[in-house]
Amino acid sequence: TPPPNLPVIFSYILLLGLGILAIARFKPWRLLNYLGFLFTYALFFGAVFFPPTAVYQKADFAMALTFLSAFFVLHSSLVYLHNLVRRTPSTNLEVIHLVANAGVYACFGYQLISDACGRPYPALMSLGLAVFYMAHVLGFFRRRLQDRPLLIALIALSGAFTTWTLPLVLEKESLTIALSLLAFMFLWLGQRLNSNFLQNLGHAVYLVVFYRLLAMDLPRNFRGGAGSLAPMDDYWKHMVERLWTFGSSIGSIALAFFLQRRKRPAGEAAPAPAGSDTPEFVTPAMAAPAFYWFGILFTFLFLQLEVNRMFAYWEPFRLPMLTVLWCGMAAYFLWKYLAGGGSSPVLFIAMAFFLIVGIVKVFAFDLQSWHFSAGCFFDMDYAPLYVGMRLLDFGVLLAMMFTAWWLLAGRDGAQEQSLAPAFGYGGLLLLFIYASLELHSFLYWQLPKFQAGGISILWALFAIAFVTGGIWKSIAPLRYLGLILFCVVVGKVFLVDLKQMLAIYRVIAFIAVGILLLLGSFAYIRSSVKFTRDQPSKEERK
Repeated sequence: TPPPNLPVIFSYILLLGLGILAIARFKPWRLLNYLGFLFTYALFFGAVFFPPTAVYQKADFAMALTFLSAFFVLHSSLVYLHNLVRRTPSTNLEVIHLVANAGVYACFGYQLISDACGRPYPALMSLGLAVFYMAHVLGFFRRRLQDRPLLIALIALSGAFTTWTLPLVLEKESLTIALSLLAFMFLWLGQRLNSNFLQNLGHAVYLVVFYRLLAMDLPRNFRGGAGSLAPMDDYWKHMVERLWTFGSSIGSIALAFFLQRRKRPAGEAAPAPAGSDTPEFVTPAMAAPAFYWFGILFTFLFLQLEVNRMFAYWEPFRLPMLTVLWCGMAAYFLWKYLAGGGSSPVLFIAMAFFLIVGIVKVFAFDLQSWHFSAGCFFDMDYAPLYVGMRLLDFGVLLAMMFTAWWLLAGRDGAQEQSLAPAFGYGGLLLLFIYASLELHSFLYWQLPKFQAGGISILWALFAIAFVTGGIWKSIAPLRYLGLILFCVVVGKVFLVDLKQMLAIYRVIAFIAVGILLLLGSFAYIRSSVKFTRDQPSKEERK
């Protein structure tokens, strides 16, 4: 009619749907059911949402939602009416029809309620759907119906809408959350029903989730740098939203990983006839590592961005806390490597990668943030806060390297023991560099006249520590390293320190270095038995 009459056209569509439902009572004409589903919602969408043809007004909200709910109940009944009457189990097609009907109704209903009433009122719809499907489950149990695929699908839908209700109430809903829940539901249904089609569908939806997380959600939530910081109150509000969105998606990925690792019960029969299922494009053995690595690496990426944004409000803490995060990932992979008996070189490579990147980050970015100058000192106020942050920055790297050395050296495998010295010597080198830079900066700001002599004493302490450790543990390379450092110290004292220090400081430096040299020689004399080889006897020479 010239003035469109939505109640009449919707009533007519509903009448046609009831006719299809009556036919479904006697005939399994699934194609008719699918055509009815397709055109019912297409006509509803065109009348309500499609701009060129939409005639819907906000005043029509109650009428439109009522008819939409009637269409939903009608097509839910279409799914299982014939199978319940004939006592035949549902197939994958019925399960897909049931899920599609719920998804279309949830999308249209959310849009109608959100436009008319705003949030969080769509939560009433999701809660109603959860109750609707739970009522079906209770009816199945009460009537003792034997339709396992349909029962599992109803349980999954009830759980999915119950889970969706909470973000709607908290006004933190996200399409990524909904897709991650839908993907896990498909994956769980596919495993419970032994359906390759549903599992393939779950894997496909998870690919969409991965894409949205990396290409859309991360850029949208972390746009802008430290120069465009919002007020602190706004940051905490947005952080909770990000935790909800990314936490829910990561949780879904973690559940999918554990689900793919779970072994199917032996002898479990597929509900679909043989040959009616699709091939298994991605096996659980392939999918589980994909879920694991994406979940771990994306969690790290999210934490990297969140920590960087959070501690931008306390700038001195920002870069050291990022170093803690990198070392934390290295420690996690080291733990996984050792827990697996050292059988996975990928985990060891991942541990080494995170540790090396953490070290490179400190020297490439962190030193620059502390105004490291060409004179090898930090050209900024020598305040306790900055000293503590540098200690944290280098300290967590040192702790990680020495822990890796200690754990690998204590294992029985030859491979681990051959790798341990790299971490031990690397840790000693890093400790030497950090201590030298920190002492050099301290003396520059507090006692500049003793700067050269103080470094000589520090290096002499390192030298005697290397010599003593090499003698005690019978580590020849460490002992030789200490002797070489002693030579460097002596050369530095005579060639450099004499020109740069006053007489009193030269005396102090010479005495300190001389005492350390005497201690080193004394250690060699007391431990000479360790360096003498037994002479072969006459019989052995023969």
